[in-house]
Amino acid sequence: MAQLRAMVGSVRAVDGPAAVVMDDAQLKKIQGIQSLGSAWLRTDPAECLSLLHDGSLSDDRIQTAAALIGPPASQSTITASSDNSGLFWQGIYSLEKARTHCSPSTLTLDGQTAQYELSPVLADLHGQKSTANVQTITDQTGAHHTLSMVAMDGTLFVTGSKKIPAVQPTAAEVKELSGYINTVIDGAGKAAASAPTTGVGA
Repeated sequence: MAQLRAMVGSVRAVDGPAAVVMDDAQLKKIQGIQSLGSAWLRTDPAECLSLLHDGSLSDDRIQTAAALIGPPASQSTITASSDNSGLFWQGIYSLEKARTHCSPSTLTLDGQTAQYELSPVLADLHGQKSTANVQTITDQTGAHHTLSMVAMDGTLFVTGSKKIPAVQPTAAEVKELSGYINTVIDGAGKAAASAPTTGVGA
C-alpha cells in the first residue's frame, strides 16, 4: 500500500502543486461514488447495473491508493490499484461493453431517475491496455459530465477522473488527465526496472 500511495503522490499538477494523497475514509467515500455503490440503485436495462459497477474499477476489496490534484474548481482524482485477481482486467471489458449496451440507460435511486450516457474519447495513454470516456448523468438539475480514463500495466491499474463543463472535453483537459495517469504508469515501470535483482547468482 505504501508503494501505491507513493505512486499517486508523485503526480504534480501542470502549474506545480503536488497531489494530496487521500486517507482511508476519503478513499472509501470516493470508491462508493465511483462504483455507483448504493444498494438501492436500479438500472434500465437491468443488466447495466453490474456492467457499470464493474466498469468503475472501484472496489474496496482491491488494494488501492488515491490522490486529489489541482484546485477544487477543476480537481482530478487519480487512483492506483494492485490487482492480480482479474477483477479489474474484466472491469475494463465491462466498461467497453457498457459503452455499447448501456448508453443511454436509466438510473433510478430513491424514486428519482437520471439518464446515463458514455461516449469514447481519444487519449494518449501508456500501458498495455487503456480506455477513455466521458460519463454524462442527466438528472433534474441538468447534465453532469465526468472525463474518466484507465490504463493498466501488468497488475497495476491507474484511473483518473475529472468533472468537466461539457460533454466534449477540450484538448487541454484530455492532455492533463492522461498526463497524470502516464506519470504513474511510467514511474512504476522505472521503479521496476531499477529494482535490485535477487535470487541465485544475484
